[in-house]
Amino acid sequence: MPHFYFTTDDAKPGFTFIWTIENHRYYLHEGQRLTSSVFTVNTLHKSKWTLSMLRKQYEDDYIDFSLLREEDSYSRDIEIEFQLSILDGKGRSLLSMNKIKHLFERNEKSQNSVPMERCGFLRNTREYLAQDALTVSIRMWRTDTQLEDSSLLFARTRIQVERKSFIWSIEKFSAFHSDQKRILSLQPASSTLPNLHFKLSLAENNDDLQIEITQGKSEEKSIASICEIIVMNSYGREVVSDEAGFLFESSDEVWKFPPLITKTKLMSNKNLYLPNDVLHLKCICGISKGIAINQIDGYDSIISNMDRLCIDKEEALSSATLSEDLHNLFENTTFSDIVLQSQTKKFSVHKNILCARSPVFSTMFTIDMKEKKSNCVELHDVDDETLQNMLLFIYTDSVGDLKWDAFLKLYAAADKYQIELLKLKCTSLLKGSVNTFNACSILIFADMHNDKDLKTFIQNFILRKDKEIFESDDWKTLMEDDQSTLAMETMYLKCINE
Repeated sequence: MPHFYFTTDDAKPGFTFIWTIENHRYYLHEGQRLTSSVFTVNTLHKSKWTLSMLRKQYEDDYIDFSLLREEDSYSRDIEIEFQLSILDGKGRSLLSMNKIKHLFERNEKSQNSVPMERCGFLRNTREYLAQDALTVSIRMWRTDTQLEDSSLLFARTRIQVERKSFIWSIEKFSAFHSDQKRILSLQPASSTLPNLHFKLSLAENNDDLQIEITQGKSEEKSIASICEIIVMNSYGREVVSDEAGFLFESSDEVWKFPPLITKTKLMSNKNLYLPNDVLHLKCICGISKGIAINQIDGYDSIISNMDRLCIDKEEALSSATLSEDLHNLFENTTFSDIVLQSQTKKFSVHKNILCARSPVFSTMFTIDMKEKKSNCVELHDVDDETLQNMLLFIYTDSVGDLKWDAFLKLYAAADKYQIELLKLKCTSLLKGSVNTFNACSILIFADMHNDKDLKTFIQNFILRKDKEIFESDDWKTLMEDDQSTLAMETMYLKCINE
């Protein structure tokens, strides 16, 4: 189990309950709460509590958490302060709600509504939640007196899920019409789970691919399922995909999966999307088998605020001292043994440090070449400011407060000299600097350097700000010059996402 640390804002000793819900997205039961095991807080008169969550439907806007005081042996009301937080897989806070002070009677609960989009429930933020596990923390403090020590209790609930994936190949797709249907059945390994029946058709009012899913007879009253359906191209790559969840409460319910793509779009490029006139759909489905584990996992230590401050101070001093020493080494040129010449400026540097940080410099300094013999390397492709910023990062692992166009130059230098960490830092800073005025320039740059991650991020930004950007002079220039293919590609993404 990880250690959890107090910050200066919550230094007051208290009790912390950490509840991890594995496969939390499969709890789709409307109006029914998922409740933790009962836990006892010895420092609050040995009172008993539970924490519960409620989701109305898959991808609802909010999730409700309730702290409930259960029946216990303490007859009086208990006033506490408490604070709810959503944690990532490493125990760091993704979202913390405001502290609440409440006087609890026995069998009384206090409810918090948490925006799902801010705590990692939506698909584009799911990477923050380790292995589809939601971790909730609730911290509790006495209001009548201050405790001497803090304590921490872990609990875990696991929703058991059976997952299956398969390729659904639709042959002779060009001849597929709205009055036709293709059917496929998925049989789970568990005999207690129902079959899922998939029906593919074309919508009557348009040519959207329409997939309906029904379940066979089941011993269970309700079955939760989450499916991802992916349209694959001739290279086996994803063209478009969507994921949705549904709670089957009877065998006659029909789950209409969100429309994926139109037949017209698929037919517009048959060689790419329909090799040999076959549509390939990759389906990844999970079916909930109910709650398998709901238990208390035990106690763990909490490092006190004062100890944490001491540790943080030591770590910060150590890091700062090393960074400052290396920065001084760079500025004072002490023991330098090589000179880098940019367009108008010379920098006295140290071979060992540059070789450790850049494979290109390592090769340059170790093979028998002209620059090595002259003890001076001429770098005509880097301007003075960019070279200085790159060397500053090599020595100190940090970059200054630069404008976005300076980050473009620094990224290009990092790419050329294979300083991967600097590239990542520049990418992150460029993402944070993007706006409607520079989006087109950064998009061209990302495409030029084959940075798919940055390119996708900028394209998504452009699609979110489409009206403003598509009417700009920069976009019109992009449509007219050699980068028109890039503009068309971005417009195509807008079409397939609508």
